[in-house]
Amino acid sequence: MSTVVDKIKTRGTVVRGSAVMLRGKAKEKFGSLTGNRRLQAEGMADQGVGRLKRGAVRLKSTIDAVTRKIRR
Repeated sequence: MSTVVDKIKTRGTVVRGSAVMLRGKAKEKFGSLTGNRRLQAEGMADQGVGRLKRGAVRLKSTIDAVTRKIRR
């Protein structure tokens, strides 16, 4: 059963994942402007981590919805 606290935690994780993606995009762009390949690579890695965090939350939500339907 989903509680209010669970929903807040889920939204917080999505926001953090989006923030990590945004930070990664900024690092990547700054790295490309300055010619810093290491910074570009870090930015790309950060974007991947952000996508994984958001994807994990979506997967958990989907699994919760399926288990709720099964229990009915």
